[in-house]
Amino acid sequence: MADEDFETLTVRLPKTLKATVEAVAHASGITITAFVRESLEAAIAPKTRTYELPGFSAKFSAFMEEHYGKEIMLLVEEPSGRRIFHDGALLPPTTNRALTNESLVTLVGEGFHGATVPRRDIVGWVSWNTRAEYDSLVRVLIDMGWHPGRTRRLA
Repeated sequence: MADEDFETLTVRLPKTLKATVEAVAHASGITITAFVRESLEAAIAPKTRTYELPGFSAKFSAFMEEHYGKEIMLLVEEPSGRRIFHDGALLPPTTNRALTNESLVTLVGEGFHGATVPRRDIVGWVSWNTRAEYDSLVRVLIDMGWHPGRTRRLA
């Protein structure tokens, strides 16, 4: 950063705190200014991990673009913590029956009315090529504690 990007901050500290700061900075091999700046940055940094929700990610949006009208499976973690999977054909936003938009995703399939899922709850997604792959995926998910939601039956 250039000098014009910085401002001066004058702080009055108790003598013992100043001596401690000097000692810690010296022991760390940095200047007092660097120690104070790093301490301030650490103090204002978020205290929890922040990340993009998977259902709002660019990867999920790209997946949806590639799979409109095709069979997919959504892994959903409800606010209660319950983990559910739904599968069906992903309806594009232009379909009259679809509520697919920036906030919701709609799947439909044979034998059920479909599922509309808030994107904030989507934690994973997958497609498959064969019925055997689908059946294997469902069995693994159930073994891992996932619950079937709106989904077709195993063969």
